Amino acid sequence: MRKGRKKEAISDVQPKKDGVDALKYFEADAVKEIADTLIEEFHNHLKGKPIMYLFNAGKMSDWATMAKRSAKEVYISGYLFLMEVNHAQWLLLTEEGRIALVDHELCHAGIDLESGDTMIIDHDVEEFGAIVQRRGFWREDLKLFGRACGEQLELLASTETK
Repeated sequence: MRKGRKKEAISDVQPKKDGVDALKYFEADAVKEIADTLIEEFHNHLKGKPIMYLFNAGKMSDWATMAKRSAKEVYISGYLFLMEVNHAQWLLLTEEGRIALVDHELCHAGIDLESGDTMIIDHDVEEFGAIVQRRGFWREDLKLFGRACGEQLELLASTETK
């Protein structure tokens, strides 16, 4: 930055939308682009389902969140889900990291095939690394997760020896 030049404020580069201050939230087109590809390949149940993608430039503690919209919100907006991405964290991620983050959040978006009801799906595993170190794979979900990790470690080892 040249001396004497005023630094641009975020408000100078992020517009207001219909009179609403858009400093904290703005459309995440890059996230949507990745999501569209992932939905086509891995998340068929979400094909054609309206999802809103927003960046949060405020003080968001999570890297990203996926939330189902209430019936009133769906009526007002038309969106079934909202994926909100921490913009500061997004800027730090590699392209592969961004794809993994969006894929992760899409895994939370569930739709009951019979009723069409939307739901948020919990993570496969909820555990501390210290417990796995002390107690091993003591639950079935941990055993499945451990096998998946083992497969990835084998792939990693095979690519490192080449």
